Amino acid sequence: MVAVSAQQISEHVAHPFPAKHLFIFPTRRLRCHPRTNMPNTEPFYDLAPLLQCRSASSVERWFGSIRFDSDLGAFAKERMVGILSSHSSRNQFANAWWQRRLQATLRIAKAQNARILFAADSPSAEAIRHACTRLSVRYVELQIKESHEQSSVISNGLGRMIRFQSLRDTSDSSLAKTPISDRAVAFLSDILIAIHIRPKGKLLRIVEARISESNITPGSTWVAMHPTPVNSQRRTEQKLSETGAILWMFHDEEPEGFCAGFTSPWGCHRRSQPATLAPVLKAPSHLIESDAYLIHCTRSRQGPWPDQSFSGFLDEALRLEQLDLPTPASTLARILTQQRITATNHLKRGELTTSCWSARPLGELLSRRSFQPHLSRWDWEPFGIAVRTQRLMDLGARPVTYLRESVIRKLSAEEQPFTQPEPSRLGDRDWTEEREWRVAGDLRLHSIRFWEAFVFTPNLPTAMQLAPISRWPVCFLE
Repeated sequence: MVAVSAQQISEHVAHPFPAKHLFIFPTRRLRCHPRTNMPNTEPFYDLAPLLQCRSASSVERWFGSIRFDSDLGAFAKERMVGILSSHSSRNQFANAWWQRRLQATLRIAKAQNARILFAADSPSAEAIRHACTRLSVRYVELQIKESHEQSSVISNGLGRMIRFQSLRDTSDSSLAKTPISDRAVAFLSDILIAIHIRPKGKLLRIVEARISESNITPGSTWVAMHPTPVNSQRRTEQKLSETGAILWMFHDEEPEGFCAGFTSPWGCHRRSQPATLAPVLKAPSHLIESDAYLIHCTRSRQGPWPDQSFSGFLDEALRLEQLDLPTPASTLARILTQQRITATNHLKRGELTTSCWSARPLGELLSRRSFQPHLSRWDWEPFGIAVRTQRLMDLGARPVTYLRESVIRKLSAEEQPFTQPEPSRLGDRDWTEEREWRVAGDLRLHSIRFWEAFVFTPNLPTAMQLAPISRWPVCFLE
């Protein structure tokens, strides 16, 4: 492969690229300039109108029989920069590296006076739409006509909607297994930028099909390289480069102020404040084994905070320098800063919001810790706050009652939020072991005194980082 800097590319194309990016061109399928021997990227700026530059046989292979309800001629003179991204995790919109690639893609489209093209039903659609609106980049959404989740009408002047209908899907078994809206993005784009491609994922097949498509200009498929690739990711990127993709490497991946030397997987990555009166100590056995406290464990957030709108969350994700890593420690830090535990009704009955606690001793609770695949998270993390049971009872805490599902349905709406169903089938997890308590509404922590609670973390470095913002002793478990 040949590594080419952004400055070198800008000398050979009409539009400059963002600085600090490195494009790695493949060794095959790219036509080179006869004098400079540089990859000739100019042809994909002059592509013919959307479908006129694609042969009927190509359309048949990609879609079978397809009908667009919108007039594609309206976009014939516009360049389209398509975006694809594998949905690798629920936190991808809060990953700084993902956001950096999205913003760079939008800057490229804006510099070329192009429109962003994406699938309205993709997991990243809302983040892309929000970023385009905030950064004033024109965009087009592709939406399947028979989709059950129809997007709202675009009324901001930047976006357009193209709806289409699949009359008969392709007979190509490899493409037929991929989302048709993502196929349309890859097929219609002048330039396709894959922000993230998961090895062996469905989008990988689409990218490979685009690279091998004779009606699509070579060198118009870009793949952003993962900042910390595992072996399978690295092999996938190498294979794509060898077959014709342009690899896009970013420099300075980590945001400024990132604590590179802090290697603990439980790291909070927050800057310490000057001093604290709250002691930091190894958790004594009498606290770990005590049943006089109710335990609240924190988790990594998987989207907006409970008191945050999704629009506000996406705004936060765009402000990379202010982005907190989604870790259990950052959730605990927010609680300590705000002096509040925000109640939710997620996975609970009724509209009443509550916070959840366990009456299990801390050591016993964490020893039962296990990963819940259906929720993509651990049930109890070694981060949180413990408050004396009597103090929480004064603040309205109530134990959860475990009943049969048929009994719960007969209870009033006020009582149902304080119940949990017993196991009804063989193999169901018995959650009675948690000995759960709940507090209705947001729990204000200002009235809880120094000796009525303690904060716990898995290790000393994280405890030292959280101590400056804690009103209670901070105990580390290791």
